[in-house]
Amino acid sequence: MGLRLQTKATALLFLGVLGLMACGSSSPEGHEMPDAAGLDLANASRNYAMKCAMCHGEDGKPVLATAPDLRTSNMTVEERVAIIAYGKGTMPPHRNTLDMPSIRGLAVYIDKFTD
Repeated sequence: MGLRLQTKATALLFLGVLGLMACGSSSPEGHEMPDAAGLDLANASRNYAMKCAMCHGEDGKPVLATAPDLRTSNMTVEERVAIIAYGKGTMPPHRNTLDMPSIRGLAVYIDKFTD
């Protein structure tokens, strides 16, 4: 019974150390801290540049005739999430290449073009 208690104590200590490690106050080098809404907008900016700008332009002004002008968009964030994830018209779906936090980040990032 003593060995069993010692094993439980060791496991709890290990979990406690892992928990403290996760509570660091600074972000790891090369990683941006998310904003108050939990979105990593620096990552969204990079994703936009890599996946969206070739059709929608760097500032939301379309490069392709079939791409909508994101500067005049009146879609909600949820509508954008759905289109980014599942595609629409000539826009391909990105749900298999981006995770949902990244897709949501893109949907919020696009708001900057409508100001």
